[in-house]
Amino acid sequence: MNGKKQTAIEEFENELRDKVCKQNDEDLIFSDLTGLYVDIIGIISKTDKTKAGIIYDYAKLLEQELQLYSGTEAYITGREAKNEPENEVIKIYMDKIAKLINEKQLSKHIQTCFEEIAGLLGDKSGLITEFTEAYRTVHGSIAYNIHEFIRLGQTSDMDMTAAI
Repeated sequence: MNGKKQTAIEEFENELRDKVCKQNDEDLIFSDLTGLYVDIIGIISKTDKTKAGIIYDYAKLLEQELQLYSGTEAYITGREAKNEPENEVIKIYMDKIAKLINEKQLSKHIQTCFEEIAGLLGDKSGLITEFTEAYRTVHGSIAYNIHEFIRLGQTSDMDMTAAI
């Protein structure tokens, strides 16, 4: 892949992030995420102040998971499978991500941390599910729109910003 295409993909990623960020602001999802973060710390602090920071650790694990998604890699996957149905190419890409998550044991670490937080939250354990969903929505613009990059790879002659 030449430098122009790489730059165009990076620009597309940035435009997509900006679009999702604007939508999240309009929908107040970032505010919800922040509120959930503070609520979880507050609840856990009441029972065990030493464990209050676990939500920070959990957010870092979710971030590691989301960083595995790459617009460039999805583009390359799409480009290498131009004649395949888009859904099949998405499955190929998602299988690659699942393999990486498994190799890094991220699912196990995320689940263990999730369960510990849920236990610490007691009857308010649903907050960690809400937090997880909000976090992935706010920070997962590439992951949730990976099909756009695959489509760009499959139709690589297309203007990179036309899909936004």
